[in-house]
Amino acid sequence: MATRQAHTSSPAKTLIVGGDSPIARAVCHELSRLGLAWQATSRRKANGESDLADEQGAHAPIWLELAQEDALGSLETLDFDRCLWVAGISGEAACQRDPALARQVNVEQVARFAKLAARRKVFVTYVSTSQVFSAAQAPASVADTPHPESLYGELKWQAEQQLQQLLPADRLAIVRLAKVLPPHFERVGEWVRAARQGQSVHPFDDMELSPLSLAWVAEHLARLLQKRVSGLQHWVGERPISYSELCRLVFAHLGLPSSLIDPRSACSAGLAPLQGATLAFAAPAGFIKRPQTLESALAPLLEALAAKRALASEQ
Repeated sequence: MATRQAHTSSPAKTLIVGGDSPIARAVCHELSRLGLAWQATSRRKANGESDLADEQGAHAPIWLELAQEDALGSLETLDFDRCLWVAGISGEAACQRDPALARQVNVEQVARFAKLAARRKVFVTYVSTSQVFSAAQAPASVADTPHPESLYGELKWQAEQQLQQLLPADRLAIVRLAKVLPPHFERVGEWVRAARQGQSVHPFDDMELSPLSLAWVAEHLARLLQKRVSGLQHWVGERPISYSELCRLVFAHLGLPSSLIDPRSACSAGLAPLQGATLAFAAPAGFIKRPQTLESALAPLLEALAAKRALASEQ
């Protein structure tokens, strides 16, 4: 899939499909910061449950339930010329609970939207995952043909193929992401809570991640939409780190005793060890100069943990 960068000077509105996700909300914030108009869909009824309407530049969120086959009809009358698609049923467990529904939401609705986008000449950015590849393919390049090992990865790969078949290359960006760390990462929170109760924690020492911060991902997705940067891209952090190493960094940052860290193998939880980056970084020259450093990726997480500790100490 060729990579091109097209610029437009005309005002445009971006549609965010899947606006309730952390990535979508962060991108909405970045688009507002750039002064770009956007509108987002939400699975929450229009009864005040969604916080999207409060963002600068947004209209009230559009209720969209992709489990309904005719859901996309509500988008026909909207005015937009670019779209970020982050909607879907995420994770292997959720897909396995109802494979038919997962296929409808994650593949069939994507294909339906691609037809609408092709007809209206909309630029589409689709957020995908490193899970389209098998562990044996790591670090996978953009030239490698995916061989998913999970239903979730298979459905994401099928959606990618539908988009590539239905949209011209200069109006499509597919961004496969490595692990995205939100400022409040639940696994880290569990370690911290356990340690503060004097309990041992058991992070994996043979499973690694090459993290990206949520803020970094949102900033670059917003710029990608603004500049309409097309092509297949792999966004992955500069350096992999094991979960046990991450745990040690967090504990050192918070002054928690490292003696409570008792690393285990991923095999102990029935998981396959994974060492090294899952993806080989790939982005258009001049758009992203280099992968995010490990220090930069971890900074928002460590700052949030320190702020939470400071707040707790004041109470």
